Amino acid sequence: MWEKLKGRLRSKTLWVAFASLVLLILHQLNVNVVDEQYNKIVEAVLYVAVLAGIIDGEK
Repeated sequence: MWEKLKGRLRSKTLWVAFASLVLLILHQLNVNVVDEQYNKIVEAVLYVAVLAGIIDGEK
């Protein structure tokens, strides 16, 4: 069990998905990390990154 967890913690996909999730939560709390004009583009990219991590995590 620990070996499987260690393998997942080394996964770059997991960390990208986690960072994206944190940024999405900050965005939902109205903490602006980027300029207003880029918010929709960044939000879309973050959703895709989170979903990619979730889909990859199901393997």
